[in-house]
Amino acid sequence: MMNRAKLLQRAAKVGAGALLGGSVLTGVTAFSSDQIEALHYGFDHQGPLSSFDYASVRRGYQVYREVCASCHSLDRICFRNLIGVTHTEAELKEIAADIDVVDGPNDEGEMFERPGKLSDPLPRPYPNDEAAAAANNGAIPPDLSLMVKARHAGADYLFALLTGYVDPPEGTELLPGLYYNPYFGGGAIAMERQLQDGQIEYEDGTPCTTSQMAKDVSVFLAWAAEPEHDVRKKQGMQTTIALLALCALTGYYKRLKWAPLKTRKITYTNYSFVEQSKRQVKVKIQSLTDEEIVFDLIGVDAAIANALRRILLAEVPTMAIEHVYIWNNSSIIQDEVLAHRLGLVPLNVDPREFQAFPDNEEAEATDENTIVFKLDVTCKFDPEHPKDPTKAIHSSVYSRDLEWVPQGNQEERFGTIRPVHEDILIAKLRPGQSIALEAHCRKGVGKDHAKFSPVATASYRLMPKVELTEKVEGADAKKLVEECQIGLFDIEDIGGVPTAVVKDERACTMCRNCIREPGWNEKISLGRQSDHFIFSVESVGMIKPEELLLEALNVLAEKCNVALESFTQTDEDEEMAEEEDEEETEE
Repeated sequence: MMNRAKLLQRAAKVGAGALLGGSVLTGVTAFSSDQIEALHYGFDHQGPLSSFDYASVRRGYQVYREVCASCHSLDRICFRNLIGVTHTEAELKEIAADIDVVDGPNDEGEMFERPGKLSDPLPRPYPNDEAAAAANNGAIPPDLSLMVKARHAGADYLFALLTGYVDPPEGTELLPGLYYNPYFGGGAIAMERQLQDGQIEYEDGTPCTTSQMAKDVSVFLAWAAEPEHDVRKKQGMQTTIALLALCALTGYYKRLKWAPLKTRKITYTNYSFVEQSKRQVKVKIQSLTDEEIVFDLIGVDAAIANALRRILLAEVPTMAIEHVYIWNNSSIIQDEVLAHRLGLVPLNVDPREFQAFPDNEEAEATDENTIVFKLDVTCKFDPEHPKDPTKAIHSSVYSRDLEWVPQGNQEERFGTIRPVHEDILIAKLRPGQSIALEAHCRKGVGKDHAKFSPVATASYRLMPKVELTEKVEGADAKKLVEECQIGLFDIEDIGGVPTAVVKDERACTMCRNCIREPGWNEKISLGRQSDHFIFSVESVGMIKPEELLLEALNVLAEKCNVALESFTQTDEDEEMAEEEDEEETEE
């Protein structure tokens, strides 16, 4: 590697070339950005896992105290930060006590002097910035607390700067009071060379050379910029090791503990999809009300069950308000919000009696594809309470205020068309406010807009499969029944011994409380039946729950027919293509 003298000679030549090419102002060369990059010296603390050389930090503090502290401050470092780094606590207390610190005000409102404490920052060389500027020809020496962080190359830059003073290249003129240093921006620096061989005497006996002092003070200032440097690296390594260990433990737990509980207890049939489809599909209705149906779908694949659920949500057609023509709306609710609320009002009408509105610009509304409602409400004071707005007439607009306007022979065909619920709040009015509009209802599906969805909820879950692989008798049976409060287990007298039995598999929610304690996992087997689905469908009221299931099955059948037709058409196209190829070959 090129020695330092040759490097500085080259730097001087580079600087001279740059300076000669620069501009000249008042007969003096103006320095440009002829700064060279500092070399990477490889300080001990710069490695990813290495710490500071604290012997070098102590020597660097001595260099700072005896050389640098005459001009530069270190405001962010207190005496207590140096405990265990450069001195002991007792030594630092003595050093701090020798310094008089201005404090106050006291109870009399006056400033006073006191001996320094460990919590005080290192003393500044000047009482204020004005004094610093006056002592340094108008320049204020910078604080060195964060100097390493403020420079691109950090400690490498400081070392290069402190050892980089050389004679300026031939033909280069410097302003009075400036010194040539190729590592400083512009090459000219107001600070003269501060470090000389043998300038101080190290307390530990280390030979005092310029390079040694520059290295030590650079390490000390690197520590001053980040005293928690070593702690940060230590904590980072501890965190990394902990995360790696946690990842390993998580993988182990997932692989050897959790995975068996999730997979081994679930049984799946070995039938292919086609063979399974040949089995008899069963539908068992468990409960039926005006609003909800719960049924079991047995003997189908999960894909079929999920397709049925999605069809119930998004593809069973219904009628809903689509277009709203507002003639007057002086209420507080905005027109678009009012139209949206009207669209969500379910209507008691059979959508199968209507046609879908044609999707073209020339299509017209008819009695076969459109239902018309009118809303004309004005809020007025009650004659008996003429000054009380809370008792005004029509202060609340409900769905019952919608008035059906029959089109064509709709009245003969349907009798009366009304909202499913008469008490749905649409808007609030105050005396003098009114709403006048006309609403047109059309046929649509939930995938176009949620207002067309005929269900409030449509969900399914797999039928639980619970088995007692070992006999649970006596106190254990009683404990099992008491802990499972959903009624999954019961006690029967078998051979004169109270024995636990599975009472209702359907009630199991797979909470796994019954197998959490050690030993119970071997006695109870929890799983699910892969071809037994428990459906829960809640209608919004437009279509009865039992009819919703039939409509969804019809839509599913139509989809299957379309798929079969496309397969058949594809086969026919392939046969025609083969015949054409054969004819061309014969020709």
